[in-house]
Amino acid sequence: MKCEYTIVYRIKGIEHKSQADVDLLSNSNSLIRAVLTKKPDMFAGRRNEDIALYATLVKCLEQQLSNSPLVEQMRNASMFFCPKFEEVPHIVIQIRGECEELNGKTINETEGFVVYLNANDPSESISIKCEPDIAAVLTSLVIESGGSIMPEKVCDSIALFHEDGKRAIPVNFTISIEISDDGPLVEDAHVRITDCYRRLSSNKNKLGIVAKLLKLSLEAEKDKLRSFLFGWSALEIFVNKVYKKYEDEIFDKLKKSPNLKLCVSYVNRIREVMKGKYSLTNKFSLIASGLCIADAEKDVEVFQKTNKTRNSLFHGSEINETELPTKFARDLLVKYLQLHLGGDIRPPTARTEFKFSGQYDPLNPFGRSAK
Repeated sequence: MKCEYTIVYRIKGIEHKSQADVDLLSNSNSLIRAVLTKKPDMFAGRRNEDIALYATLVKCLEQQLSNSPLVEQMRNASMFFCPKFEEVPHIVIQIRGECEELNGKTINETEGFVVYLNANDPSESISIKCEPDIAAVLTSLVIESGGSIMPEKVCDSIALFHEDGKRAIPVNFTISIEISDDGPLVEDAHVRITDCYRRLSSNKNKLGIVAKLLKLSLEAEKDKLRSFLFGWSALEIFVNKVYKKYEDEIFDKLKKSPNLKLCVSYVNRIREVMKGKYSLTNKFSLIASGLCIADAEKDVEVFQKTNKTRNSLFHGSEINETELPTKFARDLLVKYLQLHLGGDIRPPTARTEFKFSGQYDPLNPFGRSAK
C-alpha cells in the first residue's frame, strides 16, 4: 500500500513576494518534495478529500444509527479537518512511501475509496518514520537563512492508497475506561509547600532554572523525547549547582582529625589535584553520600544508567523514545531537591489505577472487545 504524508509549516523570518511556488529540493524525481508557497491550500487537497470522505462516512452511519450522539460528534469533528491558511510564506513538505495493508472490516466502498472500520492504522508509524526527513528539510532551510526562520506547524495529513489508486480510509473507534483512586495531601502539606516555595524562589538558592525545567518536563509528558531532555537537564543543572556545597562539607569533616596539620595539608592537596576533574556521576555520588548515605549506592547506579542513556542519545545512537528513563531522572531530582531544601523524603501520594480499553464497533455496539 502506498502512502503520502503532507505537513505544512507557517514560516516567519523570510519573505516570498512572488506568486510562483519555489521547489526547495532540486531532485523532482525524489519521494520527498519541499515547496515554498503562499498558497498551501493547493497542496492540502488530501484534507479536502478527507472532509468529503468523512461526510460520506457520517451519512453511512446516520442511516444505521439514527439520532445517535456519535453521528453528531463525527459531524462536528469534520469542521476541524481543513484549516484556514493566511497568504503568507509556508513550507509544504510531501513524502511518499509504502506501508502495510489495512486489514479492518470494510464498511463503505465507492469507486474512489474504501473505508475500513477498526483497521491497523499506520499513521503514527509513518509520521515517526518521516521525522528525520522533515527535520533535515527544516534544518537545511534554517542554515540557508542564517538561522532567522521560525517554523510553526499548521497541519499535517496522511493519505493511503491501494495499488489501483483507490483511497483507503482507516476509521477507528475505541472505548476506554480509567478508574483511579489518588491519595490526598496530608493536612500540614501547605506548611512544607510554602517553605519549599520560598526556598526555590530565593535568589540565594539559584534553583529557579531547575524548577522551570522540571515544570517543562511534566508539561511535555506526551512528548517522550522533550520530557526526558527537560527532566535530565534539570537534574544535571541541580547537581552542578549544589555540588560545591557538599564537597565543602565532606572535606571539612575530613579536616577534623587528631593530626590536624597533616590532614589539612593532605585534603587541600587532593582538592587541588582533582579540581575540575570530577565527572557528573562523581559529583552526584558525593551529593548522595552527603544527603542520603543509606540510598547513595543504589541512587548512583540509577543515575549512571540514566546518564548513559543521555550520552547514547547525544552521541547519535538510535534510542526508543518510549523507553527513555524520564521517570528515573525526575524521581532522583525530586528526592534530592527535598533533601537539599531541608525537608524529609516525601513518599509519592497513594495511587490505585485501573485501565480498560478496546476497539468499539458503532454498528455493533454490543460486540466490544476489551484488552
